[in-house]
Amino acid sequence: MILLSPALSQRTNSLALFFVKGNAYAYALLEVAVKTNQKGKPIWVVDDCQNLETEIIGI
Repeated sequence: MILLSPALSQRTNSLALFFVKGNAYAYALLEVAVKTNQKGKPIWVVDDCQNLETEIIGI
């Protein structure tokens, strides 16, 4: 079981709505984020040159 903060829970619900509307990419991204978090690895968003733009903390 993963406990989410209220803000992340709201964001997750928004992503779920996209999935319901046929956006499988949002679901796939969420699945990767959860599996990565379970492995204890950080989640990063990088630019085209692999420079760190954002690190997602606290999932």
